[in-house]
Amino acid sequence: MKKVIICAAILSAHFYSAQEVAKGNPGSGSGIELPNINPPSPESSFRTQFGNLEANEFKGNPNINIPIHTISDSGLKHTISLKYGKAGVKVNDTPNTLGMNWILEAGGVINRTIYDKADEFGAERILLSLNDLTHLYSQQGTDDLVKLTKYGSEQYDHQPDVFSFSFPGYSGSFYLDANFQPVILTQDNNLKIETVGAFKDNHSFIITTYDGTKYTFGGTGATEKTWVRLNGGLSGDTSFFLTKIENTAGNKIEFSYSEVNTNATILSIGEQQSLDTRMMDEGPAEQGTSAIPPTTPYSQSIRTLNIIRPKILTQISTGSEKITINYSTDPSEIFQKIGNIVVSSVTSSNTITNRITGTTNVKKIVFDYINNSESDRQKKRFFLEKVKEYVIKNNQETFVQEHKFEYDNPLGLPARLSKTTDYLGYYNGSNNGNTSLPDLNMFGEKYKLFFNSSYYANRVPSFIYAKLGTLTSITYPTKGKTTFEYEPEYAKEAIIGEGKHYVAIGNAEPFFEDAPSADYDLIHMVADRLPLSNETTSTFDASEVDGGKVKIELKIHSNTDIGFGKGKAQFTLVDTSTGQTVFTKPIFLNKSDKDMSSIEDLLLGGSTYQLTFKIVNNICNQCSATALIRYNEKNKWNIVEDGNVRLKKQYDIAETGKTNIKRLYYSVYNDINNMNKIGSPYKPEFRSYRFDQKTYAPFTDPNSLPSPGATMVGSLFETIFHSEPQISIRHSGFFTDSMDGQYSYSIYDPIYPNVTVSYGGDQFEKGGEEKAFSTQLYNNSYAFRTPTVDGMYTNNLNDLPMVSSSAENSLFWSVPSGNLSGKLLSHRVFNSKNGQFYLKTSMKNEYFKDQTEIISSIAGVTLFPLAFIMPGTNVGTYLDNMYITAYRLPSYSFVLNKSISKEYLEDVPLNTTDDSLYKKITTSSDYLYNNPDQQLSKSITSFSGAGIKETFYLYAREKGNQKLISASMLGIPLETTVVNKQNSSDSGKIISRNEIKYDNPANLLPSSVISYGLQNNIPSTEIMYDKFDTKGNLLQYTTKDGAVTVIIWGYNQTKPIAKIENIRLTDIQQSFIDNIVNASDLDAAAGANNDENNLLNAFQTFRANLPGYQMTTYSYDPLIGVRSITPPSGIRETYLYDSANRLEKVVDANGKILKEMKYNYKN
Repeated sequence: MKKVIICAAILSAHFYSAQEVAKGNPGSGSGIELPNINPPSPESSFRTQFGNLEANEFKGNPNINIPIHTISDSGLKHTISLKYGKAGVKVNDTPNTLGMNWILEAGGVINRTIYDKADEFGAERILLSLNDLTHLYSQQGTDDLVKLTKYGSEQYDHQPDVFSFSFPGYSGSFYLDANFQPVILTQDNNLKIETVGAFKDNHSFIITTYDGTKYTFGGTGATEKTWVRLNGGLSGDTSFFLTKIENTAGNKIEFSYSEVNTNATILSIGEQQSLDTRMMDEGPAEQGTSAIPPTTPYSQSIRTLNIIRPKILTQISTGSEKITINYSTDPSEIFQKIGNIVVSSVTSSNTITNRITGTTNVKKIVFDYINNSESDRQKKRFFLEKVKEYVIKNNQETFVQEHKFEYDNPLGLPARLSKTTDYLGYYNGSNNGNTSLPDLNMFGEKYKLFFNSSYYANRVPSFIYAKLGTLTSITYPTKGKTTFEYEPEYAKEAIIGEGKHYVAIGNAEPFFEDAPSADYDLIHMVADRLPLSNETTSTFDASEVDGGKVKIELKIHSNTDIGFGKGKAQFTLVDTSTGQTVFTKPIFLNKSDKDMSSIEDLLLGGSTYQLTFKIVNNICNQCSATALIRYNEKNKWNIVEDGNVRLKKQYDIAETGKTNIKRLYYSVYNDINNMNKIGSPYKPEFRSYRFDQKTYAPFTDPNSLPSPGATMVGSLFETIFHSEPQISIRHSGFFTDSMDGQYSYSIYDPIYPNVTVSYGGDQFEKGGEEKAFSTQLYNNSYAFRTPTVDGMYTNNLNDLPMVSSSAENSLFWSVPSGNLSGKLLSHRVFNSKNGQFYLKTSMKNEYFKDQTEIISSIAGVTLFPLAFIMPGTNVGTYLDNMYITAYRLPSYSFVLNKSISKEYLEDVPLNTTDDSLYKKITTSSDYLYNNPDQQLSKSITSFSGAGIKETFYLYAREKGNQKLISASMLGIPLETTVVNKQNSSDSGKIISRNEIKYDNPANLLPSSVISYGLQNNIPSTEIMYDKFDTKGNLLQYTTKDGAVTVIIWGYNQTKPIAKIENIRLTDIQQSFIDNIVNASDLDAAAGANNDENNLLNAFQTFRANLPGYQMTTYSYDPLIGVRSITPPSGIRETYLYDSANRLEKVVDANGKILKEMKYNYKN
């Protein structure tokens, strides 16, 4: 079909625009502007990526969590701990407030990654349904597609931002719909997420858990803003910190933050340059102009994350205690460092403002670090070395204990932003002083540019350097020690080795040593065959031949002088499986030669062959002959490093040596030494591709006129190479026991779907276990409309797929699907007995994935300016030179559907595939989620030969409890019924039916527990919760037999101080209660180890005022433990603590020791 050449004015405008993009964003490559991606601050990002991972070997990381304190307000608790996040340390990693890879697990955060524009600042957001996509793909939707992809870059926000949350026990992601209401991407936790007012104004969220507990994030003083590109519409608040936890009883834990100086963190420095080009033109250009578009110059891009209003957590508080986090760094530092944490009891507070006015310090945690010597704030790095605990009494600090951490030469790591890294960012010991652009020939390429060049960088992994900075041991307060060892991922490389198979025949000795062309190597090989016979046979196994290619060399030799018709030998090759002759070859000695040879190439299958070689002419009485088969050996491999750092082994060190040895193999047991399951070394792709073209008027002789309308085309196809990989997704390349067989993962975040653990050593000396995990990578982008060759210079049509692939890579989008991957699919535990392995238990899980909704968006990039268009085509609506991608965000749940566990009663060999003949106890459980909130509605558990148990659950929606529904208390089972069946056809018998009532309209607390009669279904009250205080503490309850018990709460409503039986709260004079409550509050304010006689005297008076009632009283040292218990007998037990606040002894009123504890630690 005829094409129309586009006029130069239009073309030059397109070309100028493309060049401006490339110049403004040097790291993009191909003239394609990469989508804006604006991440949260490094530590906030670390928290959501590593801070709430399920504890398993799926990621190859050590599982380390050190609790330091639990803060509580009555029934509401929050544990503060230290958590180690990942195995390796990359050169450009930034330290968190507790150093490299450590985080303070306290509070929580919602992070936002801004894609394209911030959601709240886009003039119009593209959020499409499947019907919308269908319309845009049709001919009728072309105009709308043009508007969205070609001319809407300033108007439209082409991608929704993704929010990720992490707080103790919960993690997941969500986005904001067209009305800026949160839509959860991972529904497993049955959370409710809502904005506080308008998101654009308040930047605050509330997450409500299934029991009605509310977590408030963001708002004034609790957000951070980041930007990478200096453009207001591309930046926004990206971190929203937890400010308050509040349960349905009104108990609260609050979090306070301080603002430090705005800073800019350099994340990476990228480079690119032209690698090779291919240029085409149709003729000479006009004088003074170029016929070919320019190539890409060398450029460098510094990726800097600017953090506006950075926040650090400084205080956690309740009505009874306070935790203060103190920092040892100046607010101007980029990387803040926690110096110590102080735990205090609250002694007084302002009841009007709710502010704490008095505290007593109880405990102090001090952190020591290993620091590098860098003065440049961008390059500082520090490692947590010690965590030291002190108790504080009367303002005196007493050392109690410490944790100590050791690392693999942490100061041996080069400075941040240095160029001595492999392609993943780990240190590789190279001396890349000039550039990070890789020497591609080190990855198997053959570019002349890199021959004999020392300029380009060695980016190949080297584990001996990559492991620097890894945590190698923890020494505990008991002086026990846990040690960690690491390894890289492994790959295999073929060894090209030559195999030889030979036979020899004849009656001449020595063996053709007088021949000038003698194969002396073969002489030695044949020496042990002497004396020779006139015929020989042997077997040749072709399964060891790489590619089936063999070279057959036949030689015959005579020791006698030249004569008439001296000899003949015959070589034959027969396939033993078919009996067919696949090759036969005679070889002759003629009159004039003492030696003759023949070489033949042959392609064999994988069969076994019989070789026959014989002398067939008896005239040859002094002849010798050899047949040699040469081939490349198959299945000969070297194991090589393949990058990354993962846990290899951990063990404890005791006085008796190593104990609790745990060796990890990242495969199923049977494949630990299976070379076929090890992939080839990964070759990162550093290249992208660019095509450009322009029209021009041809140069003509000044003395002649140019042809009317003559226009030429110059074009350029260019390979650009970059300092960082352009493709980050790796495919496994082979099948595993994971749920989906083949799997994909990010090269920067590897996963291991199969892990086998050896206990006692490397050889399963004490047995082991084998685990399989689910693996699902959801690609959130896909090609919606691809470019065509129309409008492209004809000599470059084959380049379009490569240019399109670069666009696809630059627009690729994958949102982490945390709840789809890492689920335990199977688990086998086995022991070792007399050198054999036998199964002890096995378990298999099945999961149900339910996609509830999906939202899409769309974006496009222009790959090249037009040189041609079809007649009648409108240039303004032309899309065939664009790559258009669709983005999709699904919302789904992924829940346990079935679980089968087996306990074996006799020895079952580990490799048994059919265990039906072995004795075992099998338990099978099915789980159904047939309610609106996808809560567990029914479980069916079958036991080996023992029937079936079915359990039914009803929640607030099924029971019509609007009060609980409004409070989002949707996950509490209100009614539970258990049915026993003999088999699946049995109608069953109800063995229990219980119900929890929430009938009190004044609160959201349970009012009673009801059971139903098995014969008549008549309800009976088991227990009534009669009264609660304002903090949800139970004050009075009545049991089934009518017995009433009263509980008095003191120490600022945090501790039970008296339990009185067979009396009602209304029967106790309020002044009696006030006396012991006020005395306990004063005791709390006095601090630890104070004289508590006033409180004990108040208890005695309280007993005297209520004679005849069974009463138990309690006193405490808040934040330490119970101090005394006086039962109804009146004989008090006193609890004494040592200087480290550890329980030392229990004594009676006369000082007699009732119980004593001793703590022995290794020196």
